[in-house]
Amino acid sequence: MKVALVSDIHGNAPALAAVCDDIGSAADFLLCAGDFAGYYPFVEECLVLWRS
Repeated sequence: MKVALVSDIHGNAPALAAVCDDIGSAADFLLCAGDFAGYYPFVEECLVLWRS
């Protein structure tokens, strides 16, 4: 099983989208270590990306 771990997203949807594109289907499971929201104004977009 391959696990991808991301952290310190802080609501940065463009960066999260780039990371998700890089990971693609290479990981079986995606974990967030925290700091998902804050600093950037794209929290809702990040949630949509995370759930897709």
